[in-house]
Parts: sequence; structure tokens; C-alpha cells
Amino acid sequence: GHLDESIQGLGDALNGGQVNSLRSKLKNASSQLDKGNSGAAANTLDAFANEIQATINSGRLSDADGSAILAYVRRVIGSIKAG
Repeated sequence: GHLDESIQGLGDALNGGQVNSLRSKLKNASSQLDKGNSGAAANTLDAFANEIQATINSGRLSDADGSAILAYVRRVIGSIKAG
């Protein structure tokens, strides 16, 4: 959905492997949610957020781009945990 499109748009800042890694985490989280595994989905999204933070810290992703994605992911995680 929206988040996956945002990640695809980072192709200029990140290499294909990095984009694929992020997209894989999103797909895994979605699959876990479909199975009713909300804890696993939240954990996968936490790993996704950590990876985004690492790309910001390394300078590969701008703080502006990364912060918007992180804010969105954290809202999703909060919604999952609130259940």
C-alpha cells in the first residue's frame, strides 16, 4: 500500500538490495497480520523502523524522507499494539 509505494520511491537514495530488504519486511508484516499474528507483525515493523533509522544515520536517506516514513510506521505499530 502507501508505505510500499514510499519505499519504492527511495530507489534514488537506496540501492536495490536495501529497497528489497525494506519491502520484504513490509510484506512479512502484512502476512503476519493476515494470519492474526499481531505481535510478530509489530516486531517485523520495529525491525523495518530500525533499518530506516540506520539509513538515516548513515546519510543514505535524508532525515526529512526517513522521518516521514518512521512516523507512519510508528503509527501503524501503535495501532497494531492497541489491537
